[in-house]
Amino acid sequence: ISLIHQGNAVPTLTDLPDEVCYGETYQINCTHPPLGGSSGYLAGVLWRRNGVDYTPNGITEQLVIINSTVRGLQINVIRGVYEPGTYYNCFIVRSDTFDRRNSNSVSANVSELTS
Repeated sequence: ISLIHQGNAVPTLTDLPDEVCYGETYQINCTHPPLGGSSGYLAGVLWRRNGVDYTPNGITEQLVIINSTVRGLQINVIRGVYEPGTYYNCFIVRSDTFDRRNSNSVSANVSELTS
């Protein structure tokens, strides 16, 4: 794969269930081209929450590094903290042009049923 092609790649995000439950933890995975090194231009994989650049805070969300091309986000659905309809996407940034490529967005409704 050429450097240019990788820099133009779009990350993909796995989906959440249609409904999530309070007290449960869910994980979404962002698949992206490898960072840095011989693949060149990718500076980072970052996250957006409700359309705003976001750093996982370790309380409602934790970052999980699965391998060189997959980053996970664990989402803790905490009552009073997690807002129903919260949506997430990941994005990659090119180090040469600072262009961003956004993934698809994923969200879930909260079920009032407790597990």
